[in-house]
Amino acid sequence: ARNDDKEWITTQGSDAESNDALGLRIQNQFSAVGRYHIDAIYRSMLASVAGIRADHIFFEHDAPRGPGTANAYILLEVGPTPASLTAQLNDYVGRQGNHGHGDDLFVMSIPETQHDLTLELWPQANLSEAQRTALKAGAENLVKAAFRQSADFPSVTRTWPQSRFSLSQLGRELHSQFPQLKSLRFAEEDIVSALAIPRLNQLEVTLHD
Repeated sequence: ARNDDKEWITTQGSDAESNDALGLRIQNQFSAVGRYHIDAIYRSMLASVAGIRADHIFFEHDAPRGPGTANAYILLEVGPTPASLTAQLNDYVGRQGNHGHGDDLFVMSIPETQHDLTLELWPQANLSEAQRTALKAGAENLVKAAFRQSADFPSVTRTWPQSRFSLSQLGRELHSQFPQLKSLRFAEEDIVSALAIPRLNQLEVTLHD
């Protein structure tokens, strides 16, 4: 914007800024502002380069590899993060120099925890064998989608890092999706995750009469 001569202007600004000056000003922000703003800069940059959602990038500070170091963990909507993607992002941040003064940021796939689930289902009465089979398969697929194994059931509540994954909420979503379901029970408790994504190791579904 142009700063014309006005009595209320206390400091004159520049009408134009070169690309080099703009680049230096932006780069300086990495060392001139607080941690959360720095996170926001890196989050926006990594998301734009990789085409991933900004809220699927998680940061670890506290010098994981020594003073001045931090990690950025990448979570995809479905499935594990490919090594080729993290390699591309590390190349962009590191070798191509897109980082702040003195910053040492390493990008990697988010850690995983493995979980076994046991689900019992009681269907409504008088279902045909085909309906019972479809009910069991549908319930299995919804649970797997909640654990980010597929893009099915896009409205299902999915697992997240740094959160509590509620199996009672998952049960409500199963009831909502499958009205043929009379009752259900998970043998396990809620999953409380730290800086890691809960993955489904084994799912055992039993359909009762």
